[in-house]
Formats: sequence, structure tokens, C-alpha cells
Amino acid sequence: MLWRDRPKDAGGALASFRHAAAEHLHKGLVERALCVYLQARREFPLEPVFHMEAARVHLARGRRADAAIVLAEGGRAVGRARRADGIEMLRGALGLQPGHVQATLALAPLLREEGQRKEARQLLERIEPSLRGATLRSARWEMFRAVPGIRAGWRWMTTPGRR
Repeated sequence: MLWRDRPKDAGGALASFRHAAAEHLHKGLVERALCVYLQARREFPLEPVFHMEAARVHLARGRRADAAIVLAEGGRAVGRARRADGIEMLRGALGLQPGHVQATLALAPLLREEGQRKEARQLLERIEPSLRGATLRSARWEMFRAVPGIRAGWRWMTTPGRR
């Protein structure tokens, strides 16, 4: 499909993706349905349904890690525009893989913006011992932003490798 031939009606495109995936699932072509959902995720990154359905198909195939990745990526994208949906998806990713670093680093700022600073700090403290380098600096920065204070600031400033 050429760029100029793309549907101008976003609602029609959404319905088309949903219909195509549903038809593939009805025929038992699960991998094709997954491909449709993954393509729909790229075209409509702010549409949580496609992220959730792709994760559901991964789970049905026994691929928990892939489902967690899909939910983490989707939650990060959706969370920019719809905070509540992003939080739900990122919590789903952490439910599948409790130590998922990217999901935790994406969830912490959303929780902080929702006023749940303590929960954000606790999530980050839970993964902190396993982190190194730039990821550790990012986690400590988010901890400082969640609960500002001398201790958190000092920990962030004294992180090894900080410039």
C-alpha cells in the first residue's frame, strides 16, 4: 500500500485492522492476527486496544516475555497522551515480568504525576540493586523526582559514571 493510498479516515482504518485480525483469529491463523495487531500498533501507537490484543495473543501462545515487552512499549507510548491507560498497561507488564526495568522506568514518572510518589519510589527501589550504569542513573533520577530530598539527591549525584 502506498502512502497516498492510505485511508484518510482513521476510524475506518481502525475498524479495518480490527476486522482483519478478527477474521484471522476466527480461521485459527493466530500468527497472522498477531502480525496485524503489530502493524496496527505501529500505525496507531496511541490506541491501547492493539497493544493489549497483541499481548493477549502472545500470552495465548505462551510467550510471557514478549507480552510484557508489548505492554511496556505500548504503556510508554499511550501514557504520554492517556496516563490512566498507560499506567494500566505498564502495571500489566510488571504483572507478567515483575522486574521489567523499562516498564518500571516508564511507570514511575506516570505514578509521580498522578500523585502516587511513594509507590513510584518503592517500584524503583525494588529494581535498583540489579541496575548498573546509565539505567541506574535514570532510576535514581526518577527516585529523586518522586521524593525530592537530600538523601535522594546525594544518591543520584554520587552514582558511578555520572558526568
